[in-house]
This record gives sequence, structure tokens and C-alpha cells, in this order.
Amino acid sequence: MPDLHPEQRGNVNLYFNSFLVDMEIFAGGSPLDKRLTSDSAAKGFFYGQPWSSAEGKAMAARVPKKGNPYPVPPNMVK
Repeated sequence: MPDLHPEQRGNVNLYFNSFLVDMEIFAGGSPLDKRLTSDSAAKGFFYGQPWSSAEGKAMAARVPKKGNPYPVPPNMVK
């Protein structure tokens, strides 16, 4: 079993045997990533739950920016 992420020690409760794990998104994302924004990740996770640990904040800070987080709907393109 993996160790608990620091965010799981008092900040967020997940289901039994569920684990929050660090991941890395490479600079620029992959061809499948249409949009990424580090601004929303820095504010928190799971619907605005703020980060409480240094590890969580560092993980969020590593999210690269790619694309427009607020795309223009097709019916609004001129």
C-alpha cells in the first residue's frame, strides 16, 4: 500500500484504501491535453478544497499552462 499523501493527514478524507498520489504533467502537456491552467490548481483541488501541505502546494505549482481555460464556443466564433 502506498503511504498517505500529506494532504490526507487532516485536510481531505478519501474512501477506504484510496490514495492521493503526486503526478507530473510535462511542460506543455501532451498532444491530448487541450488546456491546462496552473492558476486553478494553485487555488486547490476537489472543488476548491485548499492545499494545506507544502507537498500539495508544490505539486500544484508544477502544473504547466496550455491553451485557453475558457474556450470560445463554436457558435460565438466570427
